Amino acid sequence: NYLSMDESYYTVLTSDTNNSSGKSTAKGYIWAALANHLKLVHFFYENGSRSRKVLTGYLREDYRGAIQSDGLGNYKIIEKEAYPDAIRLSCFQHCKRKFLNITGNKDAEKIVRIINRLYQNEHRIPPDWTACQILDYRNKYAPPILKELKEELINIKSTLPKSELSKAINYTLNEYDALCNYIRSADYAPDNNAIERLMRYISLSRRNSLFCGSHQGAKRAALIYSLACSCRLNNINSFEYFKDLLTKLIDINPNTDHETIRNLLPHKWQR
Repeated sequence: NYLSMDESYYTVLTSDTNNSSGKSTAKGYIWAALANHLKLVHFFYENGSRSRKVLTGYLREDYRGAIQSDGLGNYKIIEKEAYPDAIRLSCFQHCKRKFLNITGNKDAEKIVRIINRLYQNEHRIPPDWTACQILDYRNKYAPPILKELKEELINIKSTLPKSELSKAINYTLNEYDALCNYIRSADYAPDNNAIERLMRYISLSRRNSLFCGSHQGAKRAALIYSLACSCRLNNINSFEYFKDLLTKLIDINPNTDHETIRNLLPHKWQR
């Protein structure tokens, strides 16, 4: 009931009748959904599309829970009537970076300091606190800081022409309600860093392997990365996991029930 989502591009070879080799390259997008409480990540690929249809095809309309994302417009559908039982969480780090990139500006530095105060309070949460204690604490410290943040953003915006600072302020104000949603549950994080750390493996592969040979190749790669990165989340040696998995699959009927297959996922796997 709480997923972090993101997407990143990958170079994919596609058919091209106008090219003498019969091939050309295209930018295809690999999407990812992280269920942090299960320590499972699912990378998925739909012919390289980054369109909203990929997201709505992945999330059923009766989804009940929270989706955390950056400010890409496609994710805003979660805030609409199409998903009446879902909420969207935004990412403070995305907002903060936009102000950090504006050097030597006192207004930008002030916004960064306000956001940092939210994190400073988060870092004071003891590891043994219950969900109720965390939720109570967040609802005490966060609202005054969030209110101050919005007031400062509006105050600075009223004196600004179009600029990088103005763009950063507009982005943060547009995301403000979704930013505030993290205080609604002890499970929610103030940022999307967890999924972004996993997306670095896609970036690393993009540099090392250069491209996927086809859309189907990219789809298979996404599935393999789902298992390999989920192994990492569960502190499992991925080589041991795949070796054991392939051995077990020899004796499993292709028509076996889903629960048997589910027990082979990294978070349930046993040597």
